[in-house]
Amino acid sequence: MTHGEPLRDMPKLRPGNKVIVETRRAIYTYVLDTNPNELVVTFKDVWVIAPRPDNPVGTGVNPARGSKRLLTLVTCSELFHTDNRMIAFGHLESVEAK
Repeated sequence: MTHGEPLRDMPKLRPGNKVIVETRRAIYTYVLDTNPNELVVTFKDVWVIAPRPDNPVGTGVNPARGSKRLLTLVTCSELFHTDNRMIAFGHLESVEAK
């Protein structure tokens, strides 16, 4: 658990939910494409954090095809357990300059 527990409720997220990322210069709105409960990997499965993630299984959970701007959310799959990771992918919907 990190300070503030920003991803504690990640298991409640579903495809279509919006994720807002705010920086000093812009507000980015992403839409989730996958259910985080459907993709749990080991900490060795680094394909999930590649710039263009591609599930090596060939089927199953993948980021949105054709999307150029992706969001990958990664957290531990269980509280206080660090062996496996829960993953959710989303695509960029909009950017608002500050």
